[in-house]
Amino acid sequence: MTLTAYLSLLSLGSSIQLRSNDDEDEQEEQIARLQRREKEMLQAQRSVISAISQHSASSDMREFTENLAGGVLTVSSMVSNYTLCFPVVVARHRLQAFPARRAWRRDTPVYFARRFWGTYQRQGLGRLYTGFGLGLLAQAITTIYDAMLSGVIGLLSQDPDMPWTRQLFLTAANTCLGWGVHIPLYPLYRNALIVRVQLAGTHQPIKGIKDFALSYKHDLKRFLSPLSGPLPLISVFLPSCLLHVVTEKLLLFLYKRILPIATSSPNHHRHKSSTRSSNRTHQRVARSRRQAAIIETDSGTRIATTGGSNFMVVPEPGSEMERQILTRQQQQQHRHHNQAEMTVLRTFYPEVVCGIVSSLIVRIVSYPLDTVLFRLMLQDSGIQPNQTHYTGFFNCVRHIWYNEGGWRAFFPGWGGGVMEIVMSYLVLEGSWLAYRFVDWKIQGYPEYEPRSVRKVRDIRERMGLPV
Repeated sequence: MTLTAYLSLLSLGSSIQLRSNDDEDEQEEQIARLQRREKEMLQAQRSVISAISQHSASSDMREFTENLAGGVLTVSSMVSNYTLCFPVVVARHRLQAFPARRAWRRDTPVYFARRFWGTYQRQGLGRLYTGFGLGLLAQAITTIYDAMLSGVIGLLSQDPDMPWTRQLFLTAANTCLGWGVHIPLYPLYRNALIVRVQLAGTHQPIKGIKDFALSYKHDLKRFLSPLSGPLPLISVFLPSCLLHVVTEKLLLFLYKRILPIATSSPNHHRHKSSTRSSNRTHQRVARSRRQAAIIETDSGTRIATTGGSNFMVVPEPGSEMERQILTRQQQQQHRHHNQAEMTVLRTFYPEVVCGIVSSLIVRIVSYPLDTVLFRLMLQDSGIQPNQTHYTGFFNCVRHIWYNEGGWRAFFPGWGGGVMEIVMSYLVLEGSWLAYRFVDWKIQGYPEYEPRSVRKVRDIRERMGLPV
């Protein structure tokens, strides 16, 4: 090529200059394309994380349903046990509170059942529920008072640099105030006992709320002179306080010891295995949904649906974003698996069993002391057919032992205790059936596929890709 011809190629409008301009345009287009892809990747990352968070919505709803069902079943079981056993307790107290020689021979379960049925026919079922709300009132007062006291003491003990003298003072104040709640509770317990057993006595001193309030006020005034009278108040009040404190500690101790046994029973293991298999099924369904929602095009680009007809770019295998997403998925699956194991529905029945069984054991252990305290509380009430003249706690114990038949005399109305155990067992069986029904209904919830997954399956079928 001559120099003139070469120079002519460098003139304006030549092909060499046009190719240079085309290269610049192509580079700008590539830069713009890369910027758009970067924005798409950022948008895809946000969409993938949003989609992963939406995958836990069904499990969260399931967890909420199980917790709600477990809470309802727990409250229903405890209320049913209290309601169904209360008439039996009232009839048992009417045998336990009044002295009778060799009563333990008479008070068999058959005798108790006949007496209970006779009372129902003569007086009606409502007479067996006298004083029903007083026990709940006492429990509510104790719970609220303990919660308020713990909150105030905890608030005053927050200072880490508090001197030891103040710590000692707060400890002493907490102990004294904790015992002090028994002062207003003792007249409530005594008058509730009178209300329950007065229909089996000589007359009814408490016929309404006004009589109850006057009797409560009279018993509360006795604390001004606790050492006066043939039967000093202190000789009844102190044993009553000690019995309540010991039974509460024993109840908590038994509950903690029985709960591991109840949770390790074969039935509980069976439910845990069924829960795990159900969780694995849900994980497989979720995994198949995620796999079905991914499409690989002919160019190798991986896209997935984000709902409706919108699509997003899925990160390439082995990328940092994919590892972060998989880590987040594993953490969410592990958290939901642990939450499913600890829902209220899964722990409801063992806790109900522990509560009822520990309560029955405590009642059996405290039965002789309850007999003594009932006799002391009802003295001078005027409802006893045979008036007693006990001078103290140990005097009452000695009188029952020598005059009523030895150690078995401390268990009058024991047939009612057997009937109470039977009623509690029936409540447990009913709770078990209710638990199995609710668990079956929750496990049987259908799995609905999102609309986006169905669209992706259709697209994969048209493209000839495996579904």
